[in-house]
Amino acid sequence: MLWGLWEVVREGLLRASALAREAAPPIALLLVLAWLLEDHLELAREVRRVMLYLLVAAVALASAPRILGAP
Repeated sequence: MLWGLWEVVREGLLRASALAREAAPPIALLLVLAWLLEDHLELAREVRRVMLYLLVAAVALASAPRILGAP
């Protein structure tokens, strides 16, 4: 039972990893834009913080296959 649950979780992480590899560059670009706009917009600080969290999550998910031992 636990092995089946692990396989479902592992497959979900592998799929999320593939999506994260595609999402990381646009998130990084938005993060840079938020830094450039910081002097002009107060909202840019919040945008930058959220984009940084998303970028960290995308990088973590992109490394999931290596952590899980996938080829």
